Amino acid sequence: IDSVTGVQTCALPIWKACCMTKDDTADVDRSDDTADQGRLWPWLVGGLIVLAIGAGGYWYLTRADQTQEMAPPQPPLIETGLVAEAAQVVIRQTGFVRPVSDVTVVSEITARIASVSDSFTRGATVARGDVLVQLDTTRLQAERQRAAAGIAQAEAVVAEAQISVDRQRQLEENNIASEATLQQALVELATADAALQTARAERDLIQQRIDDAIIRAPFDAVVVQATADPGALATAGMSLGELIASAQAEVEMGLTPGDLALLGDAQSAVGATVRVLAVPSAADGAATGPRIAQGTVTALGPQIDAQTRTVALIVRIDDPFATTREGFPDARPIRIGELLTLELSVDLSERGAVSVPGRAVKSGDVVWRVADGVLSRSEVDVLRRGTGEGARVVLGAGAPAPGARVMLTDLAAATDGQDVRVDAAEEQ
Repeated sequence: IDSVTGVQTCALPIWKACCMTKDDTADVDRSDDTADQGRLWPWLVGGLIVLAIGAGGYWYLTRADQTQEMAPPQPPLIETGLVAEAAQVVIRQTGFVRPVSDVTVVSEITARIASVSDSFTRGATVARGDVLVQLDTTRLQAERQRAAAGIAQAEAVVAEAQISVDRQRQLEENNIASEATLQQALVELATADAALQTARAERDLIQQRIDDAIIRAPFDAVVVQATADPGALATAGMSLGELIASAQAEVEMGLTPGDLALLGDAQSAVGATVRVLAVPSAADGAATGPRIAQGTVTALGPQIDAQTRTVALIVRIDDPFATTREGFPDARPIRIGELLTLELSVDLSERGAVSVPGRAVKSGDVVWRVADGVLSRSEVDVLRRGTGEGARVVLGAGAPAPGARVMLTDLAAATDGQDVRVDAAEEQ
């Protein structure tokens, strides 16, 4: 034991080392080797254990990687939707009301306004032939009498000329008068007859002016404007008011190229019934207003609108200004210039059309059908695209049959025959 550190050493005392024999030295060496071997054994065992753990970990990791590489990836999970039959669809457009006929009430002559009908006021309705304005005809009546007198005078001249002709013809036959005298008498008769016709024409013209002094409604109408006042001077061509036909009104229903494709033959829509709905206000919050009337397609527009690129269906509405209509509890008078919603139903039952969710139609008008977890590609004919959330698309040729499922998910690089997974809840 060291006196300073207090550590026991394994060294033999010097005196013992000096006095050792050869045998003693050999014993000491053997005891040292045994001690060294005792100290190395735990290290050997620990090293073997570490090597075993490392080898086991390597084997496990290698085995796990091989297992993962061997397991095939699962098909992508997609969302699907159902294909439904589309026996009938509705084309919905808006249009402004316009009159079928409108006319400006004007005076054909210059005269004082003698009287104005009580019905010739703004907003009132008048029937065909009703008197609207009566002009003063005092001067015209006098002119007519003078024309009548002129006719009587002309008739007398014609009668006298006719007698002269008859006499000259008799004298000429008896060789008493010459042929030239007879011809002169015939000329005088023709001149007198022409003067008579002129007098009668003048009388007829004056009578026409007298008739024009009574201004009548040309058709059943609503008075849009009335500016005639009794006693005022009406000059020829002066406007006294405005009328619009009350029997019917028109609305142009513009058809887009998609609408035309849906109809197939736009001319076939002539004669079809159109539902007429009011346009709801922003406060109502409704997509469409109440149904207030119905119209009939009477013609197809002859040209494409340069601005909207639409073709017009001309829709006529009977009795547009009526306050009530049988079968229409929400009916009310329709106003000229009012914006209305028009709905035209199109029968697709014989065209085999179907509808799918809007998300099902991919770029290039392609639809992916899902059957037994396998995709199949279909190029389709899009007849109508819906608008708004949840809208459906109407398809024609090439579409899957009603009841089939189509992919809604935007699957990148989808291929024909690709395996996919569908939620079990969707398949039910």
